[in-house]
Amino acid sequence: MEDTAPPVISDCGPNQTVSADANCQATVPAFTGMVVASDNCTAEGELSITQSPTAGTLLGLGDHVVMITVRDAANNQDVCQVLLTVEDASPPEIAFADLILEVECGDAVVFPTPTTSDNCGPITVSLTDNDGLNVDVAAVGDYVVAFTAQDGAGNTATATVTVEVRDTLPPVISIPGPNPHYVLLGAAYVMPAAEALDACEGPVIPVILDDGGLDTNALGVYEIVYVAQDSGGRSATETLFVHVTEDLPPVITLIGEASVTLNCGAIYADAGATAEDDVDGDLTGQLLTTGLPPEDTPLGPGTWTIDYNVTDSGGKPAETVTRIMTVEDNCTLEVMAVGPVNFIKEPGDTVTFTVDVGGAIGEASYQWKHNPEAKSFAPIVGANNPYYTIDAIAETDAGGYVCEVSDGVTTVTSAVFTLSLGAGMPAVGLLGLALAAALSAGVGVRFTQKRSAP
Repeated sequence: MEDTAPPVISDCGPNQTVSADANCQATVPAFTGMVVASDNCTAEGELSITQSPTAGTLLGLGDHVVMITVRDAANNQDVCQVLLTVEDASPPEIAFADLILEVECGDAVVFPTPTTSDNCGPITVSLTDNDGLNVDVAAVGDYVVAFTAQDGAGNTATATVTVEVRDTLPPVISIPGPNPHYVLLGAAYVMPAAEALDACEGPVIPVILDDGGLDTNALGVYEIVYVAQDSGGRSATETLFVHVTEDLPPVITLIGEASVTLNCGAIYADAGATAEDDVDGDLTGQLLTTGLPPEDTPLGPGTWTIDYNVTDSGGKPAETVTRIMTVEDNCTLEVMAVGPVNFIKEPGDTVTFTVDVGGAIGEASYQWKHNPEAKSFAPIVGANNPYYTIDAIAETDAGGYVCEVSDGVTTVTSAVFTLSLGAGMPAVGLLGLALAAALSAGVGVRFTQKRSAP
C-alpha cells in the first residue's frame, strides 16, 4: 500500500524576536524543536523537520519569514511558517574627549563634536539639557550640559560636558570721534565722554585718569588717558591724542550713500567723495580710494569695504571715510540635466550626458568631471561643452559624472550622471550611489542658485 497522505503540522511554534549583534545582524535560532506534527504512517520521532533559513544563518534588521517543512518516510510533506524579527536593542555610544570646556563670559559656546558609534546606525546627536546655559552669550557659572545620541531604532545614550564660564577680561573702552583729535590753537575744547562695556557686567562708566595737561593755548600733542574697571578689579585704559595746531586736517565727504546694495551680476560704479582743507582748499583730486571691486565686471555675492583717504600739505591725514558695498546672494544660475541621468551600457556602446543652462550672466563655461572607482571627481581634459560623449565605453568609464558650470559670477554643479556596465553597479562610492538612486527617475533634475533681476 502506498502512503500518499502528508504529515499534519498542528503547531508550527511561536514567532521569535532576537537582538542584533555588534554587526547589526542576528543568528537564526533553531525552530524545529518547537514544531508539533504527526503522520498516519511515520512515527513522530522519525519525521524529518527542517527550516529555511537554517539555524545559524545571519540576518539583518527586520521581519524574516522562516519556512518549516515536515516530511514523512514516503517524502510527503507539510509546510508552515513563523516570523523571526531582528531588532536593534543596543543603545549607541557617545563620548566627549574633553569633559570640561572653559569659556569666557559673554562669548558664544562652541561645543566639541562627540565621538559616536552604533551597531546599526545612523546616529543623531542633540543638546537635550543646557542646565540654564545661554549658549549664545554665556554668563559666569558652571553648567553641566547633556547631549543625547539616538539611533534609528530609538535607542538613546547620554554624555555630558561641564562648561566653566569665567570673567577674565577687563572692560573695553570706546572714545567717540577721531583719534588723534585736532584742535585749533586758542579754540575751546571739551574732552569727549568715553564709553566702556564689560562682556559680563554690561556698561561701565570710564573716568579720565590723566588729562595730559591739555592747554589749547599752547601748540603740542597731549595724551588724555581714560580708565574703566569692572567689579572684579579688572581695568583697562585707552588714550586719546589731542593735537593743538594752527590748522586742521582735511575733511572728506562721501558722494552718495555710505551703504550700497546691488543685485548679483551688477557692475559697480563708485560715486566717489570730495575732500576740503582749511589751508590747501580742494583736495578731491588727491583722494586715495582703496577696496574697490573689479572695474566693469559683473560681481558675485560678497561685501567690499571702500576707504577714502587724503593728507594735506602739512602732513595731517583726514579721518578715513568708508563706504560698504554689498552684492546680494540672489544669483540664479540653473543647470538642468537633459534626459536620463542613470545609464546601463555594454562595453563598446556610446553614451552622451547633456545639461542645459539658464540664468547665466554672460557666457557660461563647462567642465565635466568623472569619479571612477569611488575616487573624488576629477576634471576630464577637453570636456568643456554642455554635453559629454563616450564613443566606445570601456570598463574604466563606469562611475559618476557631473558638469560644473560657471558664468564668471557663480558656479553650479549638475546632478550626478551614473554609468553602469551591464547589470553591474558603477564604482562611484556610497555618495554617488545614493545620488544615483535619488535621480533614477532620470528626467529634469535641476540645480539652482537664485538671482533676481538687477
